[in-house]
Amino acid sequence: MNDKELLRTQSTAAISSMPYPARRAASKVILESLAQTPEFIAAKTIAMYYSFGYEVYTHSFLRKYYRVKTFALPALLSDDRIYELYRYDGRDDIASGKIIPPKSCERQVVEIQDIDLFVVPGLAFDYSGNRLGRGGGYYDRLLARTDKPVFSICFDCQLLDAVPVEPHDCRVAKVITENKIVNIC
Repeated sequence: MNDKELLRTQSTAAISSMPYPARRAASKVILESLAQTPEFIAAKTIAMYYSFGYEVYTHSFLRKYYRVKTFALPALLSDDRIYELYRYDGRDDIASGKIIPPKSCERQVVEIQDIDLFVVPGLAFDYSGNRLGRGGGYYDRLLARTDKPVFSICFDCQLLDAVPVEPHDCRVAKVITENKIVNIC
C-alpha cells in the first residue's frame, strides 16, 4: 500500500468514526462559514458537489442557495474520465455516490469559464493547500482547466500537517473546517 492509499484508508476511518449527528452539525457550520466568505458572496456561478458517503453534507446548502446562485455539479461523461458541469435546479433526484450527469439538471451544461468559484471534496488536506482525493484524478483534470479560486470543505480530522502530492495534483486556495478557515493563497 503506497502513502496515498494508506492516508485514504486512515482518513476514511477518521471521518467514519464521527457520529452521524456530529457530521451533520459540523457540515452546517462549515457551509455557513463558506457562505460568509467574500468569494462565495461575490460568486454568481459556483461549481460544487452533491455529497455522498461521509463527505461534508451539501444537499441542504444547495437547496438553500440555488435560487440566488447558479450551482454547477460535475458529471463524468465517459470512460475517458472527463468531467462536464451541469446546472443544479433544486431537485434531489441526483444519483448520490456516482459521478454521472445529475438527473435534475436535464443536461443544462455550465461552461467552465463561467464558474467563479470551485468547492471540491477530498479525503485529506494540508496547510499548503494540497488535496488528496479518492484516486481517480477527476477533480485534478477539471481544475487544471481553470484559474478560478478553488476551496475545499472538510472536517477537522481531514486537515493534516502534510499530504503526499504528485506533479499533476491541483492545490486549493482555502480549506474550511468546522473550527477554522485556512487561507493558503
